[in-house]
Amino acid sequence: ASMLAWPRRDTVSARQSASASASRIGLPGDHPEVMAWLERQPEVEETFKRVRDLVAALLPSYRREQKSYLVVAFGCTGGKHRSVYFADRLARDLSSDQWVVAVHHRDRDREG
Repeated sequence: ASMLAWPRRDTVSARQSASASASRIGLPGDHPEVMAWLERQPEVEETFKRVRDLVAALLPSYRREQKSYLVVAFGCTGGKHRSVYFADRLARDLSSDQWVVAVHHRDRDREG
């Protein structure tokens, strides 16, 4: 089995604009309103599919090479919207594919 962890770092950036209203009222990327807004953005879906395909292509070789884990890090301007959404969605997809997944949001609950 593999373990996957996502510490939020600024290493991968998908620069879609987060909802201005969500930002103003401080809703995180796992809030249903923010998720719905992001899912309506075509570039979000396209970016997610590319990331998902890349990770799905890497995992079998990691297993064959007996690597313990693969770290996938998402970053966005504030660390509360896109990165949270992408990490959670990828975790859900991979969990359904029989992978052991761990998610860590470094900045999700940070003030400011």
